[in-house]
Amino acid sequence: MTWKVGDAVRVKEGFIDEETDHDMSGWQGRIKEFYTDAGTALIEFDSLTIKAMPSAYIRRCEEEGYSWKVGMSTDLS
Repeated sequence: MTWKVGDAVRVKEGFIDEETDHDMSGWQGRIKEFYTDAGTALIEFDSLTIKAMPSAYIRRCEEEGYSWKVGMSTDLS
């Protein structure tokens, strides 16, 4: 499938974010940008995903300087 900026996507089951070691399976949002050399896409998470995020995940992201409103993924559906 060919993705475009703005497409709604969902992270595939079993995807673990390598920076936080957090399972992002099923998280949803829209593609904001592509990094073709790395084979990844930047996803801005939707409000339902953000509301369901564990507070420990948000806290860790803030402590380590990561954004919890966006994420990188190679496994989209």
